[in-house]
This record gives sequence, structure tokens and C-alpha cells, in this order.
Amino acid sequence: MERKKSVAIVGGGITGVAIAYHLAKLDRFEITVIDDPIGRRATGVAAGMLAPVTEVNFGEEHLASFMLSSADYFKSVATTFNDQYKLDIGYRNTGTITVSLTDKDRKDLERYLALYRRLGLSAVESEGSELRLLEPLLSPQVNYGISTEIDQQVDNRALYDALKRVNNRLGVNTVGHKVVKVERDRMGDYRIFNDSGSNSLFNLVIVASGTSSNSIEGDLKEISNFIRPVKGQIIRARHSIDTKAPGKIIRYSVDSRPGYIVTRSNGEVVIGATSEEVGFDDRLKARSTYELLHDAIRVLPIVGEYSIEEINVGFRPASDDNLPIIGALKENLWVALGSYRHGILLSMYIGKMVSEAISAEETTLAGYEFFSPSRFVGDLQVTTPQA
Repeated sequence: MERKKSVAIVGGGITGVAIAYHLAKLDRFEITVIDDPIGRRATGVAAGMLAPVTEVNFGEEHLASFMLSSADYFKSVATTFNDQYKLDIGYRNTGTITVSLTDKDRKDLERYLALYRRLGLSAVESEGSELRLLEPLLSPQVNYGISTEIDQQVDNRALYDALKRVNNRLGVNTVGHKVVKVERDRMGDYRIFNDSGSNSLFNLVIVASGTSSNSIEGDLKEISNFIRPVKGQIIRARHSIDTKAPGKIIRYSVDSRPGYIVTRSNGEVVIGATSEEVGFDDRLKARSTYELLHDAIRVLPIVGEYSIEEINVGFRPASDDNLPIIGALKENLWVALGSYRHGILLSMYIGKMVSEAISAEETTLAGYEFFSPSRFVGDLQVTTPQA
């Protein structure tokens, strides 16, 4: 029997465990996930929106088809986890209503509608009175909006927990260490050094450690410099049986501040999210919390009756051009970084595509070569191992 190739996945967040899951299903690799126990993981503080329409932004049009494929793939993922593993990941095809309250915000939203239509994305515009027929909880101040049935949601924490449980069943080994260096050895394998002073050798390494990649020395350093943290503050609330909640995802812009309200089937309501370019400043700020609640209540007054359970800060890993960086950096050294605002949405499809590319011994994702690290660090250099 042919010996299985040893694979290390650096990063135990949603992207790392999704890649591990897809590789483990192939039964061709010995997989180790190296999970920094105190890493700045964004997975647990996400909202779980699978929003290939309303998350599209200007300058990121290349991402649109990947987002659509990612959302579509989640349908089969949810079915597999329910039927094969008896695990509920909270997948719901709820659709989204995006609304404005002022004339300026309406004009901005109309610009986005033009973008959606240019990209062939299905969206319907409505006046405020029409939207309140769709969602009676909306404020009378709502003057305009766009609705789409394509957007979905998943419970990001349930998904993450399910992936870890399934990976364990599939034989994925998980170790808790902080990786400090990744270095190619003279035979072409990679040695991973951790903060305890020990090191291990692997045939293939995939780095999916988000903003934590910045602190890893060695062969990764040339690409991790292009990853920056974008701070986001988010509120988790809960509605009771006496307080209603919207059935759809509600997105909005209030005085040019974007926000969203996501209702889970278990009664949880996620309100988010701020966006700040402040490095790793993890302080919970009173102004940010006030603005999140103030804007949410203006759009959906019933939010004022919900109980607050958590206020969290996370750091989205963004690249210099805000697009993912996925592909081989060097021979047998892959990166899957920079998912930015789309970490949950892209996670499972990235796992699928990366596992397929590695199995086929490709260095880029078929059809998505523009995600390659080469746009930042030059063409892939494949070297012959020394004897």
C-alpha cells in the first residue's frame, strides 16, 4: 500500500477545518490541524450569512461567481451533515431585505442595485410601504429597499463544531500549538516550529491561519505581509416567545453606516457589524456598541426589547486587494488566506476546491487563478529537492 502523504494545516479556524474535512474524505492523506489555542480567530464572532448577492462590493466583482458557487455548495453540505452525520448546522434559505432610511442612503443602495444587475444577480427593488408588507416589523422610517431570495444563512458556531466532530471521526489529528516558523527543508518537505521549541516535518503544508499568519516567520513571511486585520464588533441578542423577530436577514444603511440583523431558528439574533482599520485593538468601544444598537432599533424597533447575551470583537483577515489569497506559494506550501468579510460563506467551497487542486497536483484553483499568491509575490517557483 502506498504511504499516505503527511499534511499539516496551520490554522484551526473555519477555513482550516473545512480544508481538513475535504482532504480527509479522500482518505489519501495523514492530516494534522495545528490550532493556536489563543489565536485571533474570526469564526466564532461571525454572523453566518451566506450572502453572495448583498455581500458583493465595488472593486470585488471577480469574487461574485465564487461567492455564488460557495452559497450553492452549502445546500449539499447541509444535507450531508444532516443525513450522513446527524448534525444540524443551522442552514436556512431565508433571503435578505436591504433597506435605507434616508435619501442619501437610498441613493447608495440604488448604486448597489445597479451593480447587482450588472453582475446578473437577482434582486428586486421596493418602496418602504411594499417592504413592510413583506416584513411588518420594519420601521415606518424605511423608505426603500432591495430583496433577494438567493442569500442564505448558517449557524457559524454549529458549523464549526460539526466540522471538528466529523474531522475527528475521519481521523484528523488536531494539536494545540502556536506556529512560529515554517521552513522548507533540503529534501523539499516543510518543517513547522511551534512556540514550545519543538518541530515536526510534513510533506505538504497549508496555511489558513487568518490574521495570525502575520506572526509566522520563514517561507510564509513574503505573503503574510499582505494580510491585515479589520476589526469588527458584533452583538448577540435573543428574542423571547413574546417578542417577534424578522424571518429574513435584514441589512441596512443608516447615515452611511452599514449593518445587519440575522435571526436564528433557536431565538438568537445577531446584530453587526462595525468595521475598523485599527490593527489588533481588541477593546469593546461604547460608541461602536451604541451605534450598532441605535441603528438596529431605528430599522427594527422591536430590537429594543431583545436581551443582550454577548458583545464580541473579531478580526477579519483581509488582503491588500480585499480578495482571497488561495494557491501554492511554493512547491508543497499552500495558503488559503484573506477571506475578509466572507469567511463563513467561502469556507466549505475553499475546502472543496483546495482539496481537489492538491489531489490533482495543481497549484491554483481551476477557474479562479486570480486568487493566486503570484499576484503579490511573483510566479510560483518549483525547485528540485537536493539529494
